[in-house]
Amino acid sequence: EENNGRSFVVKVLRDKVRVLHVAGRPDWDVRALRTLLKRDPNVELLSYYILRDWDDIDRADQTAPMSLIAFPTDELFRSELGSFDLLILHNFDALNHGNYLANIKKYVLDGGSLVVIGGDMGLAEGHYGQLAGLLPVESRSRTAMEKGPYRPELTPAGARHPITAWMAQARGTG
Repeated sequence: EENNGRSFVVKVLRDKVRVLHVAGRPDWDVRALRTLLKRDPNVELLSYYILRDWDDIDRADQTAPMSLIAFPTDELFRSELGSFDLLILHNFDALNHGNYLANIKKYVLDGGSLVVIGGDMGLAEGHYGQLAGLLPVESRSRTAMEKGPYRPELTPAGARHPITAWMAQARGTG
């Protein structure tokens, strides 16, 4: 009878967290975030890089073959967006894809989660006007890029959230 019991903690999640990660271009911070999200077995990650721009689409020779497939903006931002728990726009070019910001705003107002990570094509350009009331930063006008080091500070809720809790644990505050 002495060895018939054992105490342990079980972490139960109802479903996987579905994450759509859209990056304006591949770079090291995109890779680091993708690696972190892919490491978590409770995260189902769909990740895209937007590698084609308007110069690729509006070419002089429209018959020339192109090795890059088009980013499926209509499918993701019109019909599939509601199936994700979290949308991450990572240095996302809102100027060239701004016609989908109204859908993204509706997604957030309907309960979806949104993370916007700036960059030279992202928030710095100031084309996020339709999301202005949803973001904690000024997103309607162009801003100067901060080039120095940055250390994010978590709120108490952020320290407990499954996506950001690793930051609190790494600092020994979680």
